[in-house]
Amino acid sequence: MWHDENNHPSSNISATVVLPGPKSTNHRALINASLASGKSMINGALECEDTAQTAMALEQLG
Repeated sequence: MWHDENNHPSSNISATVVLPGPKSTNHRALINASLASGKSMINGALECEDTAQTAMALEQLG
């Protein structure tokens, strides 16, 4: 398993990611966005009850 001790990039990262349909990918994108500093935009995410619940839980966590 790959492990990197340097978890903090030296500069900001800007990227565009196109999501496929699986719900697990949408959950990962939501979780990663919640961990990122600043604003995140997720386009093309599957809209369903599961991902809506994940988004709501992450919002409640702050």
